[in-house]
Amino acid sequence: MDNNFNWNNQDNNQQIYGQQQGYNQQTVYQQNILTRKEFLNLPQMQSIKSSISSTVVMIYVCVALNIVLIIAGLSSLVALFDVAIMLVSAIGIQRTYSNLFGIIMLVYSIINVLVFLVVAGRLGGYLILAAGILGFVSTSKFNKAYNEYISSGKIPNYYIK
Repeated sequence: MDNNFNWNNQDNNQQIYGQQQGYNQQTVYQQNILTRKEFLNLPQMQSIKSSISSTVVMIYVCVALNIVLIIAGLSSLVALFDVAIMLVSAIGIQRTYSNLFGIIMLVYSIINVLVFLVVAGRLGGYLILAAGILGFVSTSKFNKAYNEYISSGKIPNYYIK
């Protein structure tokens, strides 16, 4: 008995339509797209990377100062809320480079300066305000450059210094 019997009278060496050699139905077009972290580590993004790092360091300094003031008894435990907001913002900016965390830090720093103005009668919280502004600006620049890279496939050259 012939083991190569085929009911459709086709040669068993033929393949079903759409499964010709070299063609795979599950092949999906994929472009080599850099992740956000890989994109930030490019030499062209060095200025943005350094401004994001500066922002995070400034926020961590503010957190450390608040903790020292709480331990010394010069600030109330309500300041732990401030520490939590700043820590979440710093970690978010450092890990995700998200514009959301830059906006959170900017809004928080403006509110902090206004509350200090009302309570103490003078301006204060300059370091937090500087960190908020720098965080917003640097994450906005990064996201603008990354979105342009995603849409065009080219690294924007206007950030190269």
